[in-house]
Amino acid sequence: MNNKLLIIICNLVLLSSCSQNDCCDVVSVLKLSDSLYDETYRTYCGGVYGGDVCRTYITDSISFRKYIGKYGDHDMIFCKMSMDSSRVYVFFKKDIGIIEHRYDTTLLYTYDINLLKQEALFDEPCKHK
Repeated sequence: MNNKLLIIICNLVLLSSCSQNDCCDVVSVLKLSDSLYDETYRTYCGGVYGGDVCRTYITDSISFRKYIGKYGDHDMIFCKMSMDSSRVYVFFKKDIGIIEHRYDTTLLYTYDINLLKQEALFDEPCKHK
């Protein structure tokens, strides 16, 4: 009986060590234009208990970094530039397929680049926990 209890306690300790909840890893940096980037950070590491949470920002790396939103393992947020590079369109892509992957894409926001530069807000990744 004591051996079974010891095995159960050891397994619980091992499983809990596989979970790293707080993390701040760069997942991707995508170039949207000559001076604008889409940065994605993994800010929650679910380990064996659940999925990861990623947060997306748009930035010019000098005057602003704007927090866009967060998403989980089966979703994503992505940005597209306008033809004249004056606006950024932000989309949320959600996996709605049960048997096969099918996606629903929704426009979330539209940002004026000049306005973001004037506001000069610099959101820090991993501060939105």
